[in-house]
Amino acid sequence: MNFDEFIESIRQQVSDVLGADFSIESRKVTKNNSVEYVCLVISESGRPVSPGIYLNGFFLEYINGSPIKELADRIIGLYHEHKEFGKEGLLDLINKENISDRIFVKLVNYERNKAFLENAPYERIYDLAVTYHYLLSSGPDGISSIKMDNTNCTFFGITHEEMKKTAFENTEKLFPAIFQSLNEELKTYPYAPPAPPIPGLPSLYILSNRDRYNGAACLLYKNILERIQKSINSDFYILPSSVNEALIVPEALGSDEEYLKQMVSLVNRNYVPETEFLSDNIYHYPGNSFTAPDRE
Repeated sequence: MNFDEFIESIRQQVSDVLGADFSIESRKVTKNNSVEYVCLVISESGRPVSPGIYLNGFFLEYINGSPIKELADRIIGLYHEHKEFGKEGLLDLINKENISDRIFVKLVNYERNKAFLENAPYERIYDLAVTYHYLLSSGPDGISSIKMDNTNCTFFGITHEEMKKTAFENTEKLFPAIFQSLNEELKTYPYAPPAPPIPGLPSLYILSNRDRYNGAACLLYKNILERIQKSINSDFYILPSSVNEALIVPEALGSDEEYLKQMVSLVNRNYVPETEFLSDNIYHYPGNSFTAPDRE
C-alpha cells in the first residue's frame, strides 16, 4: 500500500467508526521550507473548530507493521483528546484587536520558501527572510500559529507596515532570548555528557529562546549581537544551527571560515530535519547585521 492508498484507507476507517455526524477529509499542508505534509481533518457537526492530525508519521508506523485499525483508533483518540481546543475563545482571538499583541516574526530560508513569500509580506536579510505569524497558543505542547500571507492580512485588516511596527517588539516579549555555552545547554538534558572538544575551535555558545522554538529569530532582537560581543569580549561567527537556534563561535586566531561552512553543511544534511533547515552559510559580527530593513 502506497502513501495515497494509506491515506484513503485511514480516512475511510475513521469515517466508519465516527459515523454520519462527522466529515473526514485529507488535506495537504505546506510547512516551512516548502515541506509538504498530509493531515486528516475531522469535522463534527455543530463544532466551529476542526482538528487536523498529521498522517506522515502514522504511515511510517504502518510500514513498520502497525495495523490500519490500530492507527485509526489512535487518531480518533487524538481527536477526542484535542477537540475541545479553542471551543471557548479561539474565535475571539482571531481579530484585529488582538493582533497587535500576538503578531511575531520568524527567520526562514529565502530560497526554500519562495512559493509562500510570493503571496506574503516579508523582509529579506542575506539569504534569509523574516516572515510574520499570528500566535494562537503557546504551552507545554508547543506553539500554534497562523502564517500571515496576503489573504490573512486582508482578513485581519492589517498592512505590512502596521505589522512591522509591533512584530519585532512582540517577538522579544513572547519568546525571551537565552544565551549560554553549549555545555550549559547540554546540562539541561538528562544524562547529557559534556560537549566534546572540537579541534581548532574555542567554546561554542547557543542563542535561542526559552521555548527552543523559532530561536534563530533572536538574531533579530534589538542590540543582541552587540550585547553578545560585549559578553564574550570577542567578535564572533554565527552558525545557523536551525530555525530554532544559532551557534555563536568566538573569533579566534586562525579560525577557518571554510571549515565552519563545511561543518554547518554536514550538520544540516545529517541531523537537521527538513522543516528546521535555515541556511548553509555562516555570518560574522561585526560585519553581518540582522536588523530588518526599515525596522522602526
